[in-house]
Amino acid sequence: MVNREILVVGYGSLLSGYGLLAERRGGASRLVARDVHPVVIHNARRGLAKPSSHGKYLAMDIEPIERSAPISASIAAEDSANGIGGLLLTFARDCAPLIARREEYDPDAFERLIGIAERDGQPLGEYLIEIARATNFDLLEYRIKLRAMLDYTWKLTTTPWLIDDADRTTLRDTGLTEHDIFDLSETVAFFNLSNRMASATDMMPNREYHKSAR
Repeated sequence: MVNREILVVGYGSLLSGYGLLAERRGGASRLVARDVHPVVIHNARRGLAKPSSHGKYLAMDIEPIERSAPISASIAAEDSANGIGGLLLTFARDCAPLIARREEYDPDAFERLIGIAERDGQPLGEYLIEIARATNFDLLEYRIKLRAMLDYTWKLTTTPWLIDDADRTTLRDTGLTEHDIFDLSETVAFFNLSNRMASATDMMPNREYHKSAR
């Protein structure tokens, strides 16, 4: 198993014992780290505060200084003046659901994500950095493109007769090529076909299919 441990770079509430040990969400988020090291977080600045899930106050969030570069962290003490202080926390693999609940993620989806990285033979962090690198580390641009693709997918699935060139232009404006749009349309159409056939004939996929992260 590649992902025997899960490493988390924490800041804000994760710098406090309360942030880790508070029994929030019915006690389903209590975390105890195996190990901890102080780190410095680079290419990061304090961003807009957001409501804290710990209580009735605002929590710090961070954002990249340079959008096309990754937010990274180092243990080297000499870098302490050039970043934000944080902690590198090491958790056992079976803490994954607790980490997900603490960060208000879907625990099952987080487990599936770790499984995908595992089957690819990569630590979760390296698997995610490849995805971020493919977006030139500009996750805002990625989310804008993803939202446009999801809107197109929904419309093509629910009201295909309303698709026109304005929808394709929206995709082009996010950077998709004609080939990308064809691939997206083909994928959506195929899954619509297969799902309708499965529903019409009650030919439900087996459990192995559902676990294949398709």
